[in-house]
Amino acid sequence: MLRYLPLLLFIILSNVGIAQKQVLFEKFTNAYCGVCPDATLQLKDLVAEYPDLIWISHHKPVSWTDNPLTNEQSIAIWDDLNISGVPKGMVDRTFSGSNITLSRSLWEQRVLEQSDNDALFNIEIKDVSYEPNSTRELAFEVEAEALLENIEGPFRLTVFIVEDEVTGTEQHSYWNDVAGHPLEGMGDVIWSYSHSNVVRSILNNHWGESDIVPNNPTVGTTYNKSYSYLVPEAYDAEQIQIVAKISYFDEENNYPGQVLNASKTVLSDLDIKLTNSKTEFLSETTLTISPNPTTDFARLSYTELPSAIKLINNTGKVLKEIRPNALETTLDLSNLPKGSYYLMSNINDVWHGELLLVQ
Repeated sequence: MLRYLPLLLFIILSNVGIAQKQVLFEKFTNAYCGVCPDATLQLKDLVAEYPDLIWISHHKPVSWTDNPLTNEQSIAIWDDLNISGVPKGMVDRTFSGSNITLSRSLWEQRVLEQSDNDALFNIEIKDVSYEPNSTRELAFEVEAEALLENIEGPFRLTVFIVEDEVTGTEQHSYWNDVAGHPLEGMGDVIWSYSHSNVVRSILNNHWGESDIVPNNPTVGTTYNKSYSYLVPEAYDAEQIQIVAKISYFDEENNYPGQVLNASKTVLSDLDIKLTNSKTEFLSETTLTISPNPTTDFARLSYTELPSAIKLINNTGKVLKEIRPNALETTLDLSNLPKGSYYLMSNINDVWHGELLLVQ
C-alpha cells in the first residue's frame, strides 16, 4: 500500500492550484510621530529579508494641523479600529490576543509566521493601462481564484492605490541626536523626508467589496472586477503601485478578517507610458494663492494666464474645472469639507501643482 502513496499525493496535489503567499503589512503612522521614521527603517529591513512582504502605510489625521498624506478611506479604518498610538502595524490582519494592531516588537515574528502559511487564493492584477495626457486614467482588472475546495466566506476584495517616495511633507524625528543612527543629524523635523508606500485611496468601501467573490467559491472559477482611478496631477505616476488583497470579513460586526493573499503591481515595472513630455511640475511657481490655508475662498494670482485650472481632491476626483480670462480669479470653496486639495494650472501646456488647504 505504501508504494502507492507518492502517486496518490501527486494526484491530490495536481488538482490543487499553487500560488505564492504574499503577506500584507499595513503600517499606521503620521508625519508628527518622532518614532515613526525609525519604524520605517525597520520595515525596509523586513522587506529586504522577506521579498514576499507587501507594505502599505495608512497616515493618520492630526487634530491641530492638516496632514496631506491622509485619505478618507484610511481615516475610516483608523476610526473603526479605534487606533491609539503610532507606529502600529497589521500583519495580514491577524490578532495577537485581542489586538489586531501590533507594536513594533511583534512585527517580524508575525511576518515570519504568516510567510509560512499556504495561499488559499490566487489574486492577480491584470490588463493595466494608463493615459498620461488629459485624463491620467489608470484602468486595470483584479482576478481572484480559490485554490482549495470547501473554503467558506464571507470574503472581501480590496484595492489600494499607493504612492511611494512622497515628498513635500515634513517628518518629525527623535533620532537627530542619537549617535550612529541613520537619521542622526537630519533634524528633529526632516523637511525633505521621503514617505514610503503612502495609501492614496482605497477604491470603493474601505473594508473592501463583498459582491465579487461568493461565500462558497468554486476551484477553477475566476472572479473578476474592473477598476478605474484618476491619478491626481500632483502624484508621481512613476511611483504609483496597485495593491489588491482578498480576506475574510466579519459581516456581523463590520470587522476585518485575515488576509488570504495579496498582490502588488508597480506601474514603473510595466511596459506602459507613464509621463507626458509636456506635463511636468516646475520648481518655480507662477501662482500665488491667498489665503492658504483658507476656509471659504481662495484668490489666485498668476504671472501668466492659465488655459485651465482644476481642483482635485486626494482620491483623484476633479471637483472644479474653470478656464479663466484674467490673471486673477477667485475660487469659491465654501461647499468643500476640511482637508487638502490640489490646484492644477495649465500654462503653456505645462501643469503647475500647488497644495491648497481648507480649514
